Amino acid sequence: MLNNAVSGRLSTRTGLLNKASLKLAAWIDLPESECLQQVRRLEADPVFQKMLSYRVLQRERFHGVSPAVFRLAPERDVPSFVSGFRGSEKEMAAVELIRKLGRPDFEKFFLLPERLYTVAEISRATGLSSQEIGMLADALNNFTPGFYSPAELPGRRDPLPGRPLTVVAGLTWSEGKPVLEDCVFDLCRGRYRLDPARLAELRQELTAEQRKRLSRIVEEINWINRRRSVIYRVLKGVVEVQRKFLVSGDPDDLNGLTQRELSLSLGLIPSTLNRALRNRALRLDSGQVIPLKELLPGRNYRVRRLIRLILKREAGRRVTDRELQVLLLRDYRVRLARRTVNLYRRSAGT
Repeated sequence: MLNNAVSGRLSTRTGLLNKASLKLAAWIDLPESECLQQVRRLEADPVFQKMLSYRVLQRERFHGVSPAVFRLAPERDVPSFVSGFRGSEKEMAAVELIRKLGRPDFEKFFLLPERLYTVAEISRATGLSSQEIGMLADALNNFTPGFYSPAELPGRRDPLPGRPLTVVAGLTWSEGKPVLEDCVFDLCRGRYRLDPARLAELRQELTAEQRKRLSRIVEEINWINRRRSVIYRVLKGVVEVQRKFLVSGDPDDLNGLTQRELSLSLGLIPSTLNRALRNRALRLDSGQVIPLKELLPGRNYRVRRLIRLILKREAGRRVTDRELQVLLLRDYRVRLARRTVNLYRRSAGT
């Protein structure tokens, strides 16, 4: 029997773990547009700017992720994504600023910065005012090229009320390898990487109030990192398990992996995976948009597909439910009762 001290420690630890899980769930549930605004507010904070001045922060990019901005119009000074702007005065002003800045500096300081720059550093290098820099940052953070309404994609599963389906990434291929093109300008920015020694040095230079703010900023950075990491891992995992289908487009090539099976392989809690999939979609090279949940059709789909494959292989003769039961177990290690086989067989239309 646990003594009171040990029991108390375990209870406290469990409470902290539950609190952390709920916090992560809230961050993953956050719509992409709102998350980008959170990032914008964070990076505009004076204490965050001090962190940049002290070189406390760097970027750590995700492998195999690129921005989807320039692929359609690589030779133009103004990237193709501005055609998705809705024509507001602010957006048109941002377009003019991009033209003024030029593609190399726009990419270097705003889209894919080599590192995190302070507003003052960007201003000195480009001649833009702090107000113009803020306007461009807002244009990126407010841009939502991958949002679809339910009416545009009928039949999608498990939407959160009031939430559009967001195409978080496009899938393209380079030398036979899948590449994720970030459609919301979040994953291509990668993770923040903190330098503990420089952070400690900065902390000594701050006032008591600034130190409190610094602690809150570091905590928020860690949650943003975790959110991005989970969504990245889920996208990579889904693409990997469905690679055959994503190449062929043939529904029979869909892997019947369940969400639980994928969560175990990725080392994620099933509810965390479910949240990462929900209301997010992948755009294929063909332009087809597929909700991520539909790329994990689960056990029922897999069994129906296996039954169709067996019957196709055994074409020309009558295969009984009992034979199907034996073949499913022998060839695919799927153990089912004969009556269950019959139910699956009828639902598969065979």
